[in-house]
Amino acid sequence: MAAIVDAVVGDLATQLVHFVEENASLTVGIKGEIEELLTDLKTFGAILKQASKNEGANDNDVLKDAVENMRNLKTDAEDAISKYTVEKRKHKDKGIVMRKLEAPVYYAKVNGLAKEIQAIKKRVAKIRQDNAQAIQELIHNPNRDGQPTLPRMAPVVEEEDVVGFAEEARVIKNRLINGSDNLTFISIKGMAGLGKTTLTKMVYKDRDLQHDFFTCIWVYVSRTFNRRLIFLDILSNFTKETKKFHDMTDETLSEKIQEFLGDNKYFIVMDDVWTVKDWDCLKIAFSNNKKGSRVLVTTRHEKVASHIDSDGKPHQLKFLTNNESWELLAKKVFRKERCPSFLETPGMCIAIKCKGLPLAIVVIAGVLDKNSTANEWKKVAEDPFPVIGNQENQSYYELVKLSYDHLPVHLKDCFYTLVFFLLDMRLMPGN
Repeated sequence: MAAIVDAVVGDLATQLVHFVEENASLTVGIKGEIEELLTDLKTFGAILKQASKNEGANDNDVLKDAVENMRNLKTDAEDAISKYTVEKRKHKDKGIVMRKLEAPVYYAKVNGLAKEIQAIKKRVAKIRQDNAQAIQELIHNPNRDGQPTLPRMAPVVEEEDVVGFAEEARVIKNRLINGSDNLTFISIKGMAGLGKTTLTKMVYKDRDLQHDFFTCIWVYVSRTFNRRLIFLDILSNFTKETKKFHDMTDETLSEKIQEFLGDNKYFIVMDDVWTVKDWDCLKIAFSNNKKGSRVLVTTRHEKVASHIDSDGKPHQLKFLTNNESWELLAKKVFRKERCPSFLETPGMCIAIKCKGLPLAIVVIAGVLDKNSTANEWKKVAEDPFPVIGNQENQSYYELVKLSYDHLPVHLKDCFYTLVFFLLDMRLMPGN
């Protein structure tokens, strides 16, 4: 969130600085308005940045709204500056006589810019005023009840419908069992909805691994990171009396975890780690007891995966093949029944359109009726994405929303731009 605030407020402030420097001969009053706007932006930007450092900032609706309003304001300010730059250049390129003749029109446009800047300045003040109390509370009192923010619920995985992961599970299992006696960190990287948790569940429940490791623990980390709760979660696997740990520091909790792990060969899954910083805060709890212990970590970020993996070679989760996609779709729709032959062709078309993404297949399978006609399935096959995009399909919708929220602001702009292009349209570089 802090990076987004920097991008939104920082970019606008930089543009305004350049604007003032390059246009010293502004009409009287405009330069002062822009400099005042710049001061207001820097001040409010500093407040937003401070609030964004809070561990719950990414899920705070007030802060999200304030940053989004500032983002819209940034676009309007860029438009105003661009309009002025164009008008000034056009006016400057004309001859002396034409410049004098058109001076009233030109300065009317410049004065219009001044009014736009004044309006933008008022909007900054309103955004700041409307959100002042909530943002101050976020800065000074991040958790009103004094308790740490609870992490998101772990995703539900239906192992009986797993398709296409047998070979990948074998590779991960070999890395877990073989290798040195030193503590080893192994990472699995894949985009949202690709099946990282599903694959990891398969591996975690493997009988050979459960027998090989003395201690096996599953921990769900999530983007709503809270080290204290995660450490307490790990400790709850060893004892139900966790009250005595509540007043301990995070560092002491990590030492307690190391005591419980002891000299035993342990296997711990850390599911859905989002940042390098989060991981560095967590790994202090895992001691190298030279017993061949392993920690398996899932993440959607390449940088995080490479940083975590002891060999520097994270496992990149693959997309399903077309046949695997159809197999998964058929399993989800028909369960143990056989798919009617007249639905196989449109069914395969639907599966192919899902581009090998398991979550997309699962969502579509949830709305397909095994008793439907071939024509009804063909309609879905022609364009399955309205079905996926239906907000009633909360699992997929929330996943896409979560991924969007985490995008840098410049990539959000790219995302918006792509809306104007048709599905499967080829985009040529430079166009």
